[in-house]
Order: sequence, then structure tokens, then C-alpha cells
Amino acid sequence: MKITSVNKNMVILFVFSVVAAIINVCFQNFSSANAQGVTTESGSISAKSCVLTTFTGGSHDTCTSTVSWTSNSETACVYANGHLFACGMSGSQPAPWIHSSGDTFSLYSDKSTASTLLASVTVIAQDLGDYWPITPTGPTKSKSWNVVWADNTSNLDMTITNKSTEGTGYAGIPGTVSSKAEFDQWYTNHEGLKPPNYHIERYRFCAGTPGGSPWLFFDKFMNTNSEDPNATSPSNNIAVGSSKILVTYLDDGSVHDLIADGTYATCGSTGQPYLSWLLNRDYRIQVWGYLINPDTGEKKDETWYWDATVMSPKPITNQCLSPALTINTITVQEAYWSSWSSGWSLGSGDIVNGQPTGYSDNGKGPVVYGRTDWHAEQHMPYFLLGPPGATNYSKCEY
Repeated sequence: MKITSVNKNMVILFVFSVVAAIINVCFQNFSSANAQGVTTESGSISAKSCVLTTFTGGSHDTCTSTVSWTSNSETACVYANGHLFACGMSGSQPAPWIHSSGDTFSLYSDKSTASTLLASVTVIAQDLGDYWPITPTGPTKSKSWNVVWADNTSNLDMTITNKSTEGTGYAGIPGTVSSKAEFDQWYTNHEGLKPPNYHIERYRFCAGTPGGSPWLFFDKFMNTNSEDPNATSPSNNIAVGSSKILVTYLDDGSVHDLIADGTYATCGSTGQPYLSWLLNRDYRIQVWGYLINPDTGEKKDETWYWDATVMSPKPITNQCLSPALTINTITVQEAYWSSWSSGWSLGSGDIVNGQPTGYSDNGKGPVVYGRTDWHAEQHMPYFLLGPPGATNYSKCEY
């Protein structure tokens, strides 16, 4: 039979279709085999910062963090600050030497830092310096932040500026008087206080006694009508002193008298301990104090009482920020009484012979707190403010 041109074209088209189908099947098989034979190396690593439990003022001040990792590489290894820490596809291992300066853990695909870096994490040994004003460095030595009303973030409550006056870091050896990292907090835009009028509070670090806790001390409050840092010293310097200081640790109920144990004398016998530098224990602090005449240095008749319960770091969310920020905070509930302000300006409690007793309800209960402050990790103090005993807040850093 004679093959026509139409038949020839049909044959050619059929052959091409068969060949194309064969090529497609081969390509798919090749691609599948290639994909199965090549795996992208991946992994993750995690660790949480820890809090210091002791303070010696040296490099031995460390805490323990647990490092966990997972990967798809059987030869994966973890390096700590460039040194081999552990190996394995996955695992978890404690690191009992975390420093305040921070330690970095890096997960590699093999037992060599020349292999693929899969992930890394940096953790630090935390103390109060990570939650209270970190001493600013650089030419300005200053940092400012605003506190606004939570229900209306355009409504400014106050502006706070931290200005370092001495030292560039928190340092000192327990048993020695230290004034390192002295700094002032300048408050304005608050309760009718407008620039160039400022209310100022001065704080300093004290290393405390051997085996004890270092403390952030509050020394004096001042007022000035100049924002020039080179101007004369702020006017109306009023120093404070402490006549009785009790710290009660909530985990075991132990009570420590910071005057009787020598802490107050070590810290210069002036000012008041405000917050413990170590964050590993919840505690209550009670301070009975007095004002000091700035001209003579003598004790004045005006007296005051401050009572606070301080809780170790826990997360809270600041909804004022966009996006909202969840971060670890120290929680401080406080009450304050003074003889010159007609009694309790924060909270309430029993008064006997014109002085707070440290109790309420005729000695049946503790002082009633009047406010909660949240001081946030790597932020400034008063990250959030709210009513006592609550998790909601009325003011926030913005």
C-alpha cells in the first residue's frame, strides 16, 4: 500500500509524542532522585539568659543556662565563644559559666567552625543593671524615654532622662565603699513640672558586704531650673538617710537587718537601699528614713517610710507599643509615707506614735500597697505602671 503524505505526517507526529513522553518520564525520575539525594543542612539552637546568684565583683560571677539544639546533620557540633561545647544531631546541655558580658553558642553542621553555621544564640548572666538604667556611654552619657497613659498614648504623663555622673559601668568589690555608676534621673512633664524645671533623683551602685547582695542606692532628690549639664549643681539638694532597714526573703521568710549586718555602713551610712542587684530571690524591703540638712549634714525632723515587694523577672506584654512587646520585667509593688506630705502618698498602713509600723489593720496584716511598677529587660525603669496587685497597667513606656 502506498503511504500518503497525510499518513507520513501522522506517523511523524506519533513518534514525536512517544519520544517526548519518554523524555518527560526520565526527567521526572532524575529530578526526584536528585532531590532525594541532596539535603539542605538546617538546625536551631536555644538558651535563656540566667540571673546571678552571687556577686564578688570579678569574672567568677556566673550562672547556669541550659543550651538545647536540633539539626538534620549527624555530625553537628555546638561551639561556645569559639570553643567546642558539644556534638550531636540534637541535644541539651547545661552551661554553668554564663557571664554578665554574654556568651554566644553557635551550631555548626560539622566539628569545625569552617563548616556551615546553622544557628546561634547569645545569653547573659543578668543582674539589676539589665533592668534599671544602664549607665549610658558615649559623648552624651544620657538616655530619655516617655511614659504615657495606656488608654491614650498621645497623652504624655512624664519624660525621664538618665544622666550618668560618674563611672561607665557597675563595679566594685564587696566590703568596700563604691560610688561607681552614679547617675541622675531627671523627671519633667509631670504634675505640672515643665522644662526648664526638673525634679532629679540621684542613685548609685554599692557592692555591699562579702556574701551579701549589692544594692542600688537612692541618695538624694533635687530640683533645678536649668537643663544645661554644665550649669551649677542643682538647687534644693535634699539627701536622705536610713534609720532602720529590713529585707525579708519570701522563699524562706528570713529577715535581714542591713544596718545590723554592716551593709549600710559599707555603703557609706547614707542614702537608702532601693533595689537588690541580684534578681534570683523575691523579697520585701522596708526602710524607715529621714531627711538630711544639705548645709550641715545633720538629721532633720522630716521622716519617711518606704515598703516594697520585689519579684524576680517574669514576662509581661506592653500593648502600648506597635507591635506589642512581650518582655521580662521586675515587678515592684510599693507604698510610701512621709511626714511632710500629710501621710501616705502611696498605699496605707498603721501609724503609731506618728510613724508607720510596717503593718496594717492594727497589726493584723502587711502594709497595703498603692502602686505596681514594672522595670523591663534592656529598657528603662517604669516600663509599665499600674494599680497594686494587678497585671493590668495604666501607664506605659512609649
